[in-house]
Amino acid sequence: MGVKIIKIFLASSSELKEEREAFREFISIENNTLVKEGIYLELITWEYFYDAVSATGLQEEYNKAIKECELMVCLFYTKAGKYTVEEFNAAYLHFKEHGRPHIFTYFKQSGFDNNVRRDHLESLWKFQDELKAINHFYTRYNNIDALKNNFKRQLTHYLKNFVEATPPTVVKDSGTTTTTPKNGTTTPPKDTTTSNLSDAERKGLKEVEEILIEKLNMLIRQESFTTDVSYKFQLKKEIQDVRKELEETRKRMEG
Repeated sequence: MGVKIIKIFLASSSELKEEREAFREFISIENNTLVKEGIYLELITWEYFYDAVSATGLQEEYNKAIKECELMVCLFYTKAGKYTVEEFNAAYLHFKEHGRPHIFTYFKQSGFDNNVRRDHLESLWKFQDELKAINHFYTRYNNIDALKNNFKRQLTHYLKNFVEATPPTVVKDSGTTTTTPKNGTTTPPKDTTTSNLSDAERKGLKEVEEILIEKLNMLIRQESFTTDVSYKFQLKKEIQDVRKELEETRKRMEG
């Protein structure tokens, strides 16, 4: 058997940018250990969607991606934004029908600014009341470390009770090279080696690499098209993180 891919959708408003970046780093660190056990966590966020015209709208594409995930993490602070709530509802309805994604909801409760808009707070309170009405338990956290520690416990419980992990066989792949076309996107290295791996084992190990390459190419396209300086800076950071994870993945494949 190959690597088991666990998709996690991260939903939050833009005000929790620091938490989103810390969560990505946390998932990357977890993968360093889990991939040795035959598990890979694929984090899905809005940054990984190509910002192009869609027949059904980009938000509908997000909702479709949510239904393909095993887990969903929702982060809230001073407001319950329209689109984040819509994403939660899409996940909840799909969970009731299909038993997934498992939803973990977090509310940051520290550092409130006195200038927070009242209508934002009211949207937050309204959403919390709606969660209570459907018996969905949420977690409060004070800082990023508390958020990561709590999700770590919940993730460990999920993996123990819902996932059967199969350690992958190491691939010896020392003779590979990576090519970078003129547009800056990355292509997989050509496999110039032979091994005793079965087709299923080889496919499982390559899946992680292919996922990272797909994300990297999408981020590079986004970065080249956007004119927003702040967003461009954020994408550059994302590109660096994904490249680092891709490099670490290939090192693990080389043993």
